Amino acid sequence: MNERILVWGLGNEFKKNKIFIEEQYEVIGYVDSKIQKTQIIDGKYFYSVEDIKKSNYEKILICSMKWKD
Repeated sequence: MNERILVWGLGNEFKKNKIFIEEQYEVIGYVDSKIQKTQIIDGKYFYSVEDIKKSNYEKILICSMKWKD
């Protein structure tokens, strides 16, 4: 069984690696500052930073080149 993850960032890094990520992990949702948390992509919800604590994940995969910002 694949690890349950949240993906942080849906920019170019995610787009380039989306197929690999989805083969290796069970993506349960996304976190991205530019997208409203009410949106759904591929049947998965967006989480605000505050809501991350409430979700059932094992890891957060950071797919952003702006992680220092």
